[in-house]
Amino acid sequence: MKNIKILLLFISFFPSSGFCQWKAQTRDFVNDKTVYSIVQDKNQKTLNFLFPEYEFYDRLSTKVYPLIDAGEGMGKGYIWKTDFYYQAKLDSSEHFLQTDLYLENVGSLLFLMYNPYSRTFYSKTIKVTYQGYQNQLSDNLGEWDSSKELPAIFKDKGLFPLSDKFKLAVLAVPVNPELKLKVYAADLAVVHGSVKYVSLPPDFYLPQVAKKNRKQPSTSSDFMSEYISSSTDQEKRGVLGSSIYLSDLDDKLAERDLINNAVLSSVKNYPFYAERNINKDSALRKLQKIMRLNTDTAGFYNYVGILSRFLKDEFHDPHLGINIQSGGAIKAQPVQKVIRPLRAYSISNKLYVAAVFDERYKTVLPLGEEIIKIDQRLVTDIMDSLRKNDPEDAKNLNGEFLDGLGKHKADSTVLTVKGIDGMQQKVCMKYNGTLTVDENFKPKQCYFKMLDKDVAYYQISSWTLDVYRRFLNNWDNVKNARKVIIDLRGNGGGIGLSVFRLLSVFFDKPATIYKIKDFEGNYSDPLIIKSNQYYHLNPTAKLVVLCDKNTACASEIFIAGILANRANTVLIGSESTGGVLADRYDLNFPSKVVFYTDALIGKLYLNKFNCIETKGIAPTSLVSIDQITDLKPYRDKVLRTAISE
Repeated sequence: MKNIKILLLFISFFPSSGFCQWKAQTRDFVNDKTVYSIVQDKNQKTLNFLFPEYEFYDRLSTKVYPLIDAGEGMGKGYIWKTDFYYQAKLDSSEHFLQTDLYLENVGSLLFLMYNPYSRTFYSKTIKVTYQGYQNQLSDNLGEWDSSKELPAIFKDKGLFPLSDKFKLAVLAVPVNPELKLKVYAADLAVVHGSVKYVSLPPDFYLPQVAKKNRKQPSTSSDFMSEYISSSTDQEKRGVLGSSIYLSDLDDKLAERDLINNAVLSSVKNYPFYAERNINKDSALRKLQKIMRLNTDTAGFYNYVGILSRFLKDEFHDPHLGINIQSGGAIKAQPVQKVIRPLRAYSISNKLYVAAVFDERYKTVLPLGEEIIKIDQRLVTDIMDSLRKNDPEDAKNLNGEFLDGLGKHKADSTVLTVKGIDGMQQKVCMKYNGTLTVDENFKPKQCYFKMLDKDVAYYQISSWTLDVYRRFLNNWDNVKNARKVIIDLRGNGGGIGLSVFRLLSVFFDKPATIYKIKDFEGNYSDPLIIKSNQYYHLNPTAKLVVLCDKNTACASEIFIAGILANRANTVLIGSESTGGVLADRYDLNFPSKVVFYTDALIGKLYLNKFNCIETKGIAPTSLVSIDQITDLKPYRDKVLRTAISE
């Protein structure tokens, strides 16, 4: 089971020498002592059963421990229990229960541990939201309910007599008491957690060092997934995490100088000048002028704001910027929430009401009505201004429209709308009401359903580690489907490992996904994904991927990998993908300033697509949105096209 990792950056600052000496480390929460492990318990029987990997470096297991395998009509629940000796007192706040489970017909799980030293029972109830392979669990016992009395639900389960042994129990409550119930464990352990520090090479966070000292990609087979047969080495960096935390910076002078070094280094090494049509020399001159004119630490947060505006206006890159987290510059003032009671959508330079979430305005702002003005300003003028002053954002004018419609609770907006009869009316929309958002508007993560007896549909809103397992939970339906639809609309990225594992299901042979071009123009070895020998979609099944302009980053890696390496595959959408593909790293300062950058490793070149920054990937089948009811919450023209094509 994978441990949690966080990057820490420890800095000693030497003003006289004019530089910072950086030392990077990972802070790794590891299991330094095992209290109990089912794997080491010789009294536990095993069963042959495929158990797919979950965390980084996990490998598929073919053996499980059947905690509970109950037949039909077993009643209100069933229990697994064990006891063990542990020759030390157990501090619950420093110990964790770790599980990796497969469930069938389980509505909830109740965990119980008895500590004979303190004569205390620790218990935790977990509601099960779906069946099959579950997310790995690492739960701090110090956060469990504690009592000197045995919880009532366990009193008739035969846990007594108590002794000098620890007791551990799992109680499963069925969804349907008349059906079979299963609780299988690939892992179940109680461990003591501690912190381990591991140094990182300087090229991890210093691109100027990387240009001189970058090593050739490793030929080691110890990749983060068994489905990787060749790696660029960036994948191993991804395992360590993407957040770097700074300490030993006690004054704003040290922070400002380090911020300057980090921002200047990133601007010098920014990989997408050509793709974003930015003049590098001009950008550097502007940044250096800003730094020369702002040397007073009394205006530290104001200076960060100036840098933030510069990076946004100059680069328009969601992976490059700087901001201040809550608790930084304005500790006494809470951050005001932006409220959006109205959803508007632009089609052919006209703006329409796409949804209303405040009941007070549903009658006066009917679906599909055209919005002519926002606060007395013509919508056409707003769009023209955006095209002139913010060309990057202007590319999003055809679609979801946000400008001027999100405000704070005490605000209001006057909308001028035109009805189907051509008559115009003004509506004063206030932001102090209760919003009711229909479930159709909420993103669904790992949502699976059969649209027909032979058409499988899987929606992924983010590439989290559970995507692969949740897909396999429906494998019996997927493997027999004539068509499989993967919906990535609105999916802005996530964990690359999740993409690689799911890709392996769709390949017949090893597939090249991408290479990385470094700062000196050298290409890495390619990332190659192997075919999955246990779960493999029939190549005769049609694979359809759905996209929109908010489909980006890791999702674009998946799309390019599928289109470049699998026949009988199409990409359907109303527009190209976002064209935002880079590895982002966050530099967190003690002052709550966060500088995030995509200028550490170079460019990703996708197989057959090369660098897609700002361009995205065009659908092989383009669907036109002609009216509001063509959108996803309503008739969903894109999905209907995918089903019928």
